[in-house]
Amino acid sequence: MQLSAWRDNDGKLQLLAQRSFLVKEVAATSQDLSGLAAVGLAALDFAAKGGVAPEDWKAQQLAVIEQAKKPKSQLLLMPAPAIQKLVEAVAAGGSCAAPK
Repeated sequence: MQLSAWRDNDGKLQLLAQRSFLVKEVAATSQDLSGLAAVGLAALDFAAKGGVAPEDWKAQQLAVIEQAKKPKSQLLLMPAPAIQKLVEAVAAGGSCAAPK
């Protein structure tokens, strides 16, 4: 649910950014978070279907993640490493569950 909220929230924030200079400063970070969330949701879909993500898909998603890792407006997106692990796990055909 959190990934869906992050993905969908960017549209609302972009409307605010058009009217507020302060919000405009975080607009790029919001876009990155929305992109990260979309990557995470796509990876979860692969995991739920039990399929292995193709290498080209993995490369595209890792590029989105690397872009999101770049600091903007003094903000870092902390979910990026966790979503990267999720993408790598589904591309390898492995489980993304944490070991017990």
